[in-house]
Amino acid sequence: MVDVNANIQQAPSVSVIVNLNSLNGSLTGIGRYTLEILSHLALNNKASQLHGFNYKGCYDSASIIKMARRSGRPSSNKMVAEASSMLVACLKHIPGAKHLRDVMSEGYLKKISSRYPDGVCWEPNFVVGKTSLPSIVNIHDLCHVRYPGLMPASRERWLNDGIEKTMSHASRIMTISRFMKAEIEAVYGLPASKIDLVRPGVSEIFRYRYSPVEFAGLRRKYNLPNHYLLSVGTLEPRKNLKGLLQAYLLLPQALRNKYPLVLVGCQGWQHAEADKIIRRLQRNSELIKLGYVDQCDLPLLYQGASAFAYVSFYEGFGMPVAEAMASGVPVITSAGTSMEEVAAGCAQLVDPNDVRSIADGLTRVLDDQPAMRRHCRQAVQVSEGYSWKLSADALLKVAGLARTNE
Repeated sequence: MVDVNANIQQAPSVSVIVNLNSLNGSLTGIGRYTLEILSHLALNNKASQLHGFNYKGCYDSASIIKMARRSGRPSSNKMVAEASSMLVACLKHIPGAKHLRDVMSEGYLKKISSRYPDGVCWEPNFVVGKTSLPSIVNIHDLCHVRYPGLMPASRERWLNDGIEKTMSHASRIMTISRFMKAEIEAVYGLPASKIDLVRPGVSEIFRYRYSPVEFAGLRRKYNLPNHYLLSVGTLEPRKNLKGLLQAYLLLPQALRNKYPLVLVGCQGWQHAEADKIIRRLQRNSELIKLGYVDQCDLPLLYQGASAFAYVSFYEGFGMPVAEAMASGVPVITSAGTSMEEVAAGCAQLVDPNDVRSIADGLTRVLDDQPAMRRHCRQAVQVSEGYSWKLSADALLKVAGLARTNE
């Protein structure tokens, strides 16, 4: 098993052919994981030859670098960006649209595979397409198995059907935490020797310390108060936003007045009940809903927060937890999951199934800010172990193993 915490002396030289479909639309977890690793691979041209495809065509290394830069760049027009995201979301619901995209992607995969027969195919998003090449595949989580019903039925079917085939076809399986490695072994009976650990990293923009002038600009841009409780994540059942909102309502009025809840994330699905609580809190000026924000604003939003809450039912890793730790912000997150592993003793752990437990965790952190801030110094040190360069090097090593073992 490859572990990004291991001492990787030199990544082997290997051609990597990556599926770029996760970079379409607003970037969420898998898209950001793909983008960050691609960015570091692109900087390491001596170690890798990078090629890619999506449902639109095939791409050389220079085109992928441009795509990566464009994906990570803030939009100059928020209305255009939001309209584009809504269009992508709508297209997902057109009958047969996903099947058509998959067919087109597989056609381009076949085409690019024939061009680079010595390459290794990297699928960042669970299900590998048909290819004669060795393949490495990211399995980020098994929510569809452990928590059925917390995602759209169509995606559950796609994962159930596709992962079974992927397990038999892929040369190597990559996952993002020890928690997930154990899950894959338990659910699919895959030998540990075939599962490699390639953790996400934390971008350096979260480690940079911003100035009072920059924070003042952020507050003006989003109309934020001096103190707030932050939560980042897609508004969907798995993220347990309803539980967080119910717990927030249990806080003393004085705490809610002092620390309004700021929500950042794309609109997901099945959020009607959460929306009712959101509207109630908005009427009382106790909640600010920002939606999807430019990636360049996220570090400032983290560092400007008094605390960060991420009480998801189930994650493969929980990148926002690591980002908040790197930002020096007190974290409240879920016990008994990958998030506990990521936090490594540097967060207030709560039971995501118990609203009172979440409320108590929020109260402890918000009531004792000085002590929590001192505790954050250890969290910053732990977060230094989450490096995208190490992730990229580890992925190349896994690709080399896949090529060698064929």
